[in-house]
Amino acid sequence: MYESGAGNERWISKPFVEEKPDEVIRALEKIFLPGSYLLDVGCNTGELLDFARARGCHTSAVEYSMASAEVVKDKGHNFFNSIYEADGPYDVITAFDLVEHLYDIPSFFMECRKKLKDNGLVVILTGNFSCFSARITGADWWYVSFPEHITFPSRRYFYSIAQFSVVKWLRTYAATKFYSPIRNKVFSLVKGIQHGAYTALPSLGPDHVLVVLRKCKNA
Repeated sequence: MYESGAGNERWISKPFVEEKPDEVIRALEKIFLPGSYLLDVGCNTGELLDFARARGCHTSAVEYSMASAEVVKDKGHNFFNSIYEADGPYDVITAFDLVEHLYDIPSFFMECRKKLKDNGLVVILTGNFSCFSARITGADWWYVSFPEHITFPSRRYFYSIAQFSVVKWLRTYAATKFYSPIRNKVFSLVKGIQHGAYTALPSLGPDHVLVVLRKCKNA
């Protein structure tokens, strides 16, 4: 599904610092240190990689969309067809808007452990199914999108991942475009309730989470 799709057209991105919320940018600025080796899994056209390289990181990418992959290669980022092919070891592995697409999240984190240096970091951005908007809408929540968004790991799950420790849990939004004035949120809520089709978009509050996990030494 993703390999043949034109991800560079479907998910058109602005520069990373314009696309992502300020709190996410500030968190990454403390992680993307000069000289660090970084792998971005599911990079689309590489805006996160561009941001990391501008901060002095050595950047590598994994992307299934062939159209997006060509854009990433043209930018000069190292490229791999899958995380299994990536060489490593890396200081940081990022996966933004990715884990909700995976059927086997434990295997993904197992592979991350293999590719990371001791004390290396995995940085995840994904929907937070325990947020208020998700709790009141359930299966009607806008971020539930079968057959693409099919897995929503809980906070408890992230804290239980073997040989990793959670060092940051930051509530946020998927992108700056999801910020909305309170009047728009209230109007959407009232209209959705009246018509029986409320999806919590725009969200009543932060509905995503940035999770930073550290690989335990010698894991």
